[in-house]
Parts: sequence; structure tokens; C-alpha cells
Amino acid sequence: MNTYHRTTPASADAILCGGFKDATGRYMTTDVHSGVWVTADEPWDLAIGGFEADSALLVIEVPGAVFTEHEWVQDVGYREALVPAEVLNRYPMYRAIECDECSAVARENAPGWTRETVSAVRGPMELVGCPACGPRELAD
Repeated sequence: MNTYHRTTPASADAILCGGFKDATGRYMTTDVHSGVWVTADEPWDLAIGGFEADSALLVIEVPGAVFTEHEWVQDVGYREALVPAEVLNRYPMYRAIECDECSAVARENAPGWTRETVSAVRGPMELVGCPACGPRELAD
């Protein structure tokens, strides 16, 4: 199954070169926990309805049983797991892109996907489109 980890572009580069490293925290509990947060079904920011500008998305292909073993089952509207870095580092991972229209996810540089940089109030912004949504017209 595909799991997702959102991070900064620099951290994504470091992870792809050297693997994940565990983070440690209480995570709103009384105990200390370590691992790497990943989501299933869709990237975390899409699961909660947020948007992270200037972020990178990594996809890690793990067996469903691995995710389930480390899943934090909560009634929050999405699935998340805190998986030890040494476990995640055993599986294939790649940098992904997301369609701004339909939220589809694909391997970066996938055929048929488009990118366009537009001027925005807070600086340049990149729009990404997938083959299913086709080319789009930008509003003035």
C-alpha cells in the first residue's frame, strides 16, 4: 500500500539519500513514542483539509500489515501510523507530485503531468495538473 510523508524539500532530499530518522515525542499522550508519521489513503494535509505550500511529498510502498501494526487508530477522519524509521527504510520510496485540481498523486516527473509557475501575491507559485484533469486556463 502507498503511505505518505509530508516534509520540507531539503528533508525529502536527505531522506531519499540517507533514509528516515525517528522523531520522538509524547504526541498528546503521557508516554514517549518514536518513529515516522505516515498516512494511508491520502497525504496528511489533504486528509485534514489543509495545504502546505513549499513542501515535498514522499510515497513509501509498505505492506498493509506493516501500516496496520503501527497504526494509531483514532476517530480523526484519516489513517495514520507512527512507523519506526528502520522499518520504513526497508521499502521503496519516491518523491511525488499532486494535482491541484483532483488531488491525484503520481511519481515526480510522471508522463502527462504538467507544471506551471505563476506569479502570486506572496511570490511564485507552482500549479500541477494531471492527465485526468487536462490543461487548464488560468484566471487573470
